[in-house]
Amino acid sequence: MRVTLFTISHLQTELQRLRNENSSLNEEVSLCRTQCSELERKLEACCVTPTECVASVAPTDDNHVIDAGIKNAEVEELLSQVQLLEQRLGQSESLRNSERSASIAELDAINSSMLESKLRAEEAERTTSELRASLEKKSDEITQQALEIVTLQKDLAQLRHTHQTTVDQLSQSCTAVQTLEFQMAELKLKHESEIETQMAKMQDLSHSLSSMQTERDLLRTQCDELACQITQHLATIESAEAKLTESRQQLELELEQTRSQLSVSKKEADSLMERLIKSEDQVTTLRDELGRQVNEVECLNKAIFELGRENQSLQIMRERVTSRQWTKDNDAPACASCNREFSISNRRHHCRNCGGVFCHPCSSNRASTAASKDPVRVCNHCYSELTR
Repeated sequence: MRVTLFTISHLQTELQRLRNENSSLNEEVSLCRTQCSELERKLEACCVTPTECVASVAPTDDNHVIDAGIKNAEVEELLSQVQLLEQRLGQSESLRNSERSASIAELDAINSSMLESKLRAEEAERTTSELRASLEKKSDEITQQALEIVTLQKDLAQLRHTHQTTVDQLSQSCTAVQTLEFQMAELKLKHESEIETQMAKMQDLSHSLSSMQTERDLLRTQCDELACQITQHLATIESAEAKLTESRQQLELELEQTRSQLSVSKKEADSLMERLIKSEDQVTTLRDELGRQVNEVECLNKAIFELGRENQSLQIMRERVTSRQWTKDNDAPACASCNREFSISNRRHHCRNCGGVFCHPCSSNRASTAASKDPVRVCNHCYSELTR
């Protein structure tokens, strides 16, 4: 359409130029005719012919002869100018006629080209209207698909919120477990300083441990439920991904059909391709989010496994607390490890972990225990277990 308008404008400009040139040639011919008429009048004013001029001046004297010669020369010069003007006039007439013929032929060609351009413009306008209607239909379909994608994105945001709530609950559970571990450490420290009182409170500690196990079982049940919910969310995400894949395939099919129909309108087809690429980017984003959800599920499983290990450690600690007692000095005449008898030079040393009495070489190690984060004296056997 733009090319047709440009051609019509160019032809109109060329036609105006030819008209201006024709007008200039007409003015030049008129000027030559005026000059020719002026010279003819001057020639008639002097004399009819050079012979008559000579005859008219024959009876006079020499001065008159000289004047007559000068006039004769002027007449001949005027005649030569008249001939020159006539030649120029003839050339101008011939040039004007040839240019007029060329202008007429070119004008006919321009009119024919303008008519053909007008027909092509009308045909292009009809084609453009049809293409515009088709594009509007495709645009409505793509808008509907975009709304579906927005709905899926909202569902994904809801899933993210639910997952974050799950993570927060798990964090609170871990905090509760840490709090319980700290309480057990305090109880064990009191047991080392007040052995008699601690034995009386052993039943309370067992009850607390049972409560912790009950709470741990409850947490494990909650974790299982959360894992089930996450599995359901993953299934929902996979369904959404399948829908997006189907939408992408549908868009690709429609894009191929649009390419075959809109070969002239490549710009609109490129726009559809850009929208398809955006949809694929959104699908990629959803896949990445799915991978992240899977990783988080794995982290939850690892956390559950760690809770199980901590529970086993707590049970082992409970068994040790119930089975181990602080050995009195009078009840230990020799080292519990090497059986070396105690004396003034070989003094008794209690292990802060198992409560046994050992000599200095057998209890010279220091390690952090559950009751004390600072390193305390422990026997070789307890040191091996604590540093394992």
